[in-house]
Amino acid sequence: MRPTEPPPLGWSWVARCRVLGGTPTRELWNEALAAGTGAVPLMVDVLSRRSYREGEPADCALLPVHAMRVLAAVGSEAAIPALVNVLADPVDPGLYGEEAAAALARLGAAALPPLEGLFFDARRDRWVRVGAARALLFCALVDRRQRRRVRDAYDRLLRDPRERDRTLVAHVVADACLMAAEVLLPAAEIAFAAGRVDEGVIDLESARVDLLTRHQRPDEETATLARRDPGDDYVTWDELASGMEPGERAHLEAQLRRAGRTKAAPADEAED
Repeated sequence: MRPTEPPPLGWSWVARCRVLGGTPTRELWNEALAAGTGAVPLMVDVLSRRSYREGEPADCALLPVHAMRVLAAVGSEAAIPALVNVLADPVDPGLYGEEAAAALARLGAAALPPLEGLFFDARRDRWVRVGAARALLFCALVDRRQRRRVRDAYDRLLRDPRERDRTLVAHVVADACLMAAEVLLPAAEIAFAAGRVDEGVIDLESARVDLLTRHQRPDEETATLARRDPGDDYVTWDELASGMEPGERAHLEAQLRRAGRTKAAPADEAED
């Protein structure tokens, strides 16, 4: 007998988040995780709405962040294309790139090929490629089994004389330092010697010190960021409502009940 597919999480989840300004309570977070793979279509739909990532409507601006966190926690490889699309959008790297990178790192080895595709694609926006480099770093920090492949990707780019984006190469060197990948020092020295590293980002001496003195221990702050449990960021409804006046709380509870009856996805509000 084939396993039963979990029921899809409905748009009422999004509607209730919007009542709360776009951020779920811990109860809503747990509801999404309990849906398992049934939450994936909804979160992918949220990420497909570029207007949300551009901050319109205002109560949707944070929804993509929470959608990516849910996808990471659910752990379904079906989420990879949507997360890669966020990372590949040149509008998004500064705002959502790190969340997409952290989410992809939680999805395992299947995320590596599309990330490498972005990383090596010279036609892409510089900051998209920098984001892909950071996502590869997170993959290596979340799962040690991925480190050799990530180091090999970094090594290939650092040694490639055709790669002339000095800022990108500098960020790759810096990420190699955060990974404590001493084995990459020769490739980094080749890139510096060829003048392919922006030394305003990192200089050769700093790279040498970092790579030779970390003793293969990745940067603790970066490793913590890559491995963190975002569920710790969410407060319960009672915690959120504790400072409200009774009338304000009752009004918000009524709004949440109405939003909980939402059935259909909204139209593309950017076109309204």
